[in-house]
Amino acid sequence: MKYAPTVLPEPPPPPTPVPVDDGFETTAVGDRPAGATVNGEGMGASIRVSSEQAAAGKHSLKFTDVAGLEYSWEPDLVYEPHFTKGMVREAFDLWLGNTAQIYTEWRDVTPYPGNVGPMVSFDGPTGNLSVGGKVLGRIPVGQWVHVEVECALGKAARTFTLTIDVAGQAPQVFKDLACIGGEFGELHWLGFVSNATVGSVAYIDNVVVKAVGG
Repeated sequence: MKYAPTVLPEPPPPPTPVPVDDGFETTAVGDRPAGATVNGEGMGASIRVSSEQAAAGKHSLKFTDVAGLEYSWEPDLVYEPHFTKGMVREAFDLWLGNTAQIYTEWRDVTPYPGNVGPMVSFDGPTGNLSVGGKVLGRIPVGQWVHVEVECALGKAARTFTLTIDVAGQAPQVFKDLACIGGEFGELHWLGFVSNATVGSVAYIDNVVVKAVGG
């Protein structure tokens, strides 16, 4: 008996890049941010739009953490930008409370932790700015700080550049910082994580994720 050749369906096209540009001005106070997923809101922990602080305009995104959560990495906020090539820049403003611990991280879709790219940590109790467990310097606590992370995707995605800009100071530029995972090459997951295990507050504002030149 002969059978007709099996015709497999075409693979789905790669996801279209989804840039982010949100100052949270068009989202009502108390709502979750548009275009993102919020995880781990429990026992009073939350990530919601607030009018208490703003780097520009009237709104920002407030991270409220509490003691006793099951996972230290909650609450967290995730964007899915789906950039697969070229140079990509993440920019945001951060206001760090004195007990807050926040980090931002890029990932692709390969297994964790090899899929982790740039990762930058901000520690409220010390003011330390860290990458890969190494302290690069300090940032002011209770003051807005502008942060930019820039990384070339693809096979070149092994290092990134971090820029810290504090009002009244010259920008600090850290080049050739190592990506955490050896398999990272595409940006499909970009997170902001509150990693504190005590009550804490932090704010982010003016989140932008885009191709450089785009």
